[in-house]
Amino acid sequence: ILGAPALAQQETRPLQPTTGMMPMQGCEPGMGMMCMMGEMSRMMQSGGMAQHADQKLTRLKADLKPTDAQLPQWNAFADAVRAAAKAMQDYHSKMMPSMGKATLPEQIAMHETMLSQHLDGMRQIKGPATALYATLTDAQKKTVDQMMMMGRMGRP
Repeated sequence: ILGAPALAQQETRPLQPTTGMMPMQGCEPGMGMMCMMGEMSRMMQSGGMAQHADQKLTRLKADLKPTDAQLPQWNAFADAVRAAAKAMQDYHSKMMPSMGKATLPEQIAMHETMLSQHLDGMRQIKGPATALYATLTDAQKKTVDQMMMMGRMGRP
């Protein structure tokens, strides 16, 4: 659910489908990581990172239909995802005003910090995700596996 902004601003084009990946604005085949970084940057600039996480969690919860016994693990997982998204949004908001004025080495350092924070967020999500997963039925595991595959994170 988290990512880093692109080094250069990309032009906006109509949504284009891709194979197995989320559709991204302004993406040409083969652009890969740079395109994903640009899309994540646009999402964070609009204040949408936390909102996107909430929407994804709402959709996942509706599809999983957790039982009352699973709700404590679900809530811990959802709280960890929201906290990671908020931390990334906060860092991005703090960093963006200086990004256009930063030198290449400064931009690289900012991206390095953002990637480090992304890793910290993933580590904070890992424990609650593992605990939730252990409580799920086989059908629920199939649902969460399909919805949360890293390459499909933005797919409706």
